[in-house]
Amino acid sequence: MNTATSRPSTSASGESLAAWLTEILKIRISNGHYKPGEWLREAAFRLEFGLSNGPVREALQNLVAEGALVREARRGVRVVSLTEEEITSLIEVRLGLLELAAELAVHNATADDLRYATDLMSQINDAVAKGEYKDAFPLLGEMIDSVCAMSANDFLVTAWNNFKVPARVYVFASYEATKKPAQVFARWNRLVTAIAERDANAAKTAVRNIYKNTLRELGLKGSSSLFKAPSKSSGV
Repeated sequence: MNTATSRPSTSASGESLAAWLTEILKIRISNGHYKPGEWLREAAFRLEFGLSNGPVREALQNLVAEGALVREARRGVRVVSLTEEEITSLIEVRLGLLELAAELAVHNATADDLRYATDLMSQINDAVAKGEYKDAFPLLGEMIDSVCAMSANDFLVTAWNNFKVPARVYVFASYEATKKPAQVFARWNRLVTAIAERDANAAKTAVRNIYKNTLRELGLKGSSSLFKAPSKSSGV
């Protein structure tokens, strides 16, 4: 779910304000508002949000710790920028985690879980039908997180969250690069459908297809066997 909340009161602690700003900036980074390698200026955030130095610096340091930003001595912080090899490796990790999450979700998702994911996909499809892709992308992030939550595996969810923000910088870039955005969302529809139908093989195939196309849209190619269709014998 979108973790951004309304702004804390003016009497809130610096820690609360920093946590609030961290979430705001995390969402902006994930959704491509700031591009890979872009420098972020403390002074601009102080002016925009009306905050003192302390909460702004703490929020930026939180994102450095999460791997979304990089701090350089005497220069400040910038959005993480990876080499092609690093991007491919990160996408492979993300693919592996989501494939496992999808397979576990086939077995563990409750009726409420499936209703929530299906409802999110319906909202996404409505936005796509209207050509409102900028509105669809944040909802897609929520839906993907819901698939991981359906795995009912806390270690997997923790691992997913550790890689989520830096990975989404490039996943979002792949969405912007595609000439057929509706097809991107259709691939995610197939994943949700497969989980709802309790078809593990179809779910894993959907995940691999999603990330194979993510790399292609970034002009990259994954050499890992993870990008090939799984054996049908691995299904339920």
